[in-house]
Amino acid sequence: MTDTEVPENVRLAFVNRTLMSAPDVAALLGLSAKTLRAHIANGDLPGRIKGTGVTRRHWVFTIADVSEFLKSRQPPSKITGIIRQGSPPGREVKMNMRLRVRKRALDKGEG
Repeated sequence: MTDTEVPENVRLAFVNRTLMSAPDVAALLGLSAKTLRAHIANGDLPGRIKGTGVTRRHWVFTIADVSEFLKSRQPPSKITGIIRQGSPPGREVKMNMRLRVRKRALDKGEG
């Protein structure tokens, strides 16, 4: 993700800052602290631990870390998000039809 692709709110949040704490990043991204910690544990959000010992250690993030995370969370295209690599031809059509039928059922309150 280039500098021009970084969302404006993220760019503004990092003005005059090199690092941002986990609570600040969670607020910036609209995530709970628990969800942010889950993304860190899964390796979805790169970052680094600052401090030593047990009591003063905490996660900090750069603008590049947050940008990489946002880029990885971009919604997949209609078909690539559904199809697993190596799926037989035509499977994407069946999957899309199933999703449309399921969505209609949910919209009608049948789900």
